[in-house]
Amino acid sequence: MRYFYKVINKLFCPTVNIDRLWSLAPQEVKDNALLIDFTHIMYFWVLGKGLLPTVVKVKLISKNVEKNSKKVGGAVVLNA
Repeated sequence: MRYFYKVINKLFCPTVNIDRLWSLAPQEVKDNALLIDFTHIMYFWVLGKGLLPTVVKVKLISKNVEKNSKKVGGAVVLNA
């Protein structure tokens, strides 16, 4: 199949699991823990089945992560 005007950056979407989120966050963000913006660290998609008690700003998120974070009191801000 031919793909005209292929732009590779359009398909670029690195993922991260909830288990690794706290290890990737900077120390000053861990202390306040109000909003963690992972688009600045170049992670756009959050996956996993863990619990997330803070507000996270990402482009894409799985249904399980969103459901579990709302149970614990966290929230998800989608950045388009």
